[in-house]
Amino acid sequence: MDDYSKCKVDPSAPDFVDRFKQLHPDFEETLLLLDVTAKSLFTYIVLTYDIHSPFVEKYKDWALRRRETAKAAGFKIVKGSYVKEAENIIIGRMAAINRIIVRYLFLQNDLEFVKFQSYQALYHNQVVESMNPSNIKPNEAAKLRSNIDELSGEIKNLQKSIFSGNESKNMLTALYDFVANISYDFRPEQIAEKKEKGEAIVDESPYGKKYKKPEKLNFLDDE
Repeated sequence: MDDYSKCKVDPSAPDFVDRFKQLHPDFEETLLLLDVTAKSLFTYIVLTYDIHSPFVEKYKDWALRRRETAKAAGFKIVKGSYVKEAENIIIGRMAAINRIIVRYLFLQNDLEFVKFQSYQALYHNQVVESMNPSNIKPNEAAKLRSNIDELSGEIKNLQKSIFSGNESKNMLTALYDFVANISYDFRPEQIAEKKEKGEAIVDESPYGKKYKKPEKLNFLDDE
């Protein structure tokens, strides 16, 4: 039998649904689902995305992992196929569910999100700068291209790290939207104080006083 005791919430616990909802107010919102219960949905999220889930370790292929966790979570199957609602959740077509998944990922490791947002901002700035060749000296062009390539690779690696594998574009959209609405204070003394108190490094107030929102967070593949 698989061990889920190390997951943020153990789906085998009798009060699992209540404990999951207590993680964040967003999880208490009513979801208008007809064929997927709250227990099945939350179980699917934990099995698929919790870094300590046995399924994450066993199935590195994200598509296969989703199918296996959907089965384990009890998603309804009719005539050999998942019902439409379950299928839409599996392939990431339900924006509200995607937001819950990204929030759960954030609650596990907010430092990954801090790195992701900072690399995104740096990437954006470097790309914008490269679009003004008249301001770039010949000896700076190669360094600028190198920076863009390096940041591109780092961002793609972080995407895989956050999701424990590859993900659908709809899910990545949820990630980019979520990150765009987070503000940070990078002063070392505040970060150290938060760590000592066991608090989240990230300040969730959208666009805090010191954070300048980028015009748009683009997918690397959209460049």
